[in-house]
Amino acid sequence: MNYSRLTTLLIVNRWKLVYSCVILQDKYLRIQRYSSYRLCCVELSYRSAVNEINDLRRKKALVQAHSQQAQETVTRIDEFTKQIQLKLELLAELRRYMSSGFSEF
Repeated sequence: MNYSRLTTLLIVNRWKLVYSCVILQDKYLRIQRYSSYRLCCVELSYRSAVNEINDLRRKKALVQAHSQQAQETVTRIDEFTKQIQLKLELLAELRRYMSSGFSEF
């Protein structure tokens, strides 16, 4: 082989190498951008999940507080019902006493 042929082959191979490097660099940048995009997506999903969990915890606390208040209200209503029942019984007894002409007591 002569010198000019070797020089030509060297130049062609050098350009092939440069082209391959450019292609590899482009693929690397694409992968890097895609990885960054995926990482952002995962981070957004994670934040969304954390926000939903915190929201559920807050709602659970509110429901528990409401449930406790409702239970206390039921207890007060039961006590009030017992008091009213006792008063009704006393009124019924007083009515019997009044209708009997005060003779039973």
